Amino acid sequence: SKTLLFEKQLKEIRRSKSVLESRVFEIMYQYIKFSQQRSTGLIPSFKGDPELKDCAFTYDQALAALLFTINKDYGNAEKILRFYLKQAERNRGVFYNGYFASDGSVSEYVTHTGPNIFIGFAAIKFVESTGKDKYLSLAEDIANWAIKLQSQNERGAIKGGDNVEWV
Repeated sequence: SKTLLFEKQLKEIRRSKSVLESRVFEIMYQYIKFSQQRSTGLIPSFKGDPELKDCAFTYDQALAALLFTINKDYGNAEKILRFYLKQAERNRGVFYNGYFASDGSVSEYVTHTGPNIFIGFAAIKFVESTGKDKYLSLAEDIANWAIKLQSQNERGAIKGGDNVEWV
């Protein structure tokens, strides 16, 4: 019957889609992994843009560290977290929005809560997954800073940074 044929074709399409999604994910993962700089552990955020080609934004680094951790690629996750723990220049104890991937110097002298909180999340996920609690201080420093940014006018919402009023 046509319904049975349709169901068989739909099942085959779903199986093919799953295989394709898995392959695309693996290609993207390998691209991120091989883009990681040896000297800093950072991954350039915009390789195709000549003006931003060496910029490694903190939010993107947090996502990469989470990706590595979820995939049990703890060595590459640790390279990113080690940069933030030992190398990254800080502003009031927390991190700038961007650094140069090649040498780790600051590329964007702005400090927002969002990217910092994501680095904190990445550190916590790494600690939970590996038991290496030396990165817990990253999350603690960020949390202590963010708590100080709670707005009195917005029922405890956290402001976007030191010098901004938006939450």
